[in-house]
Amino acid sequence: MTDEASATVDVFDRASNIIRAGTVAGLATDGKNGPDLCAVFYVVMEGGRLGFKSRRSSTHMRNLATRPQAAALVYAHTSTYSAKFGVQLKGVVRGTRNLDEMAELVELYVDQFQGAGKKLGSIETLADPTTESTFFVFEIAEFRLVDESPQGNFTMLDFEPFASKL
Repeated sequence: MTDEASATVDVFDRASNIIRAGTVAGLATDGKNGPDLCAVFYVVMEGGRLGFKSRRSSTHMRNLATRPQAAALVYAHTSTYSAKFGVQLKGVVRGTRNLDEMAELVELYVDQFQGAGKKLGSIETLADPTTESTFFVFEIAEFRLVDESPQGNFTMLDFEPFASKL
């Protein structure tokens, strides 16, 4: 492996580790009244996907219904002003009607967030496109690592494709 290829793998692995260690992301969307930013509690799914629960009537979800492109920000809880450590993401958000994917989301969410199972309907209800509060999937397309920690001291200038190993 070349030094450049090794560096790319290392950057990707570091970004993936931040995503796996986190549970909250800032999700930015764009709508007819301008940008919107919200916090979402997420779970990591296979294939470069993050799952989160939200209400269809929320501003960010109404924005995504007409323009599914979004950006997300996950920072390590240990970040400080002088030692920033996080990942910026770009991708597309979609709902799911697939019962297997919905079951995966529910299982991951219940395992990750204590007490979440008490607030969830059946898999079939959650997959129904008329259900108000349900799960959505953020499909990561690109990432940019910000690592100004003493160990890393590296920040990517441009976004790179996210070839997931999550």
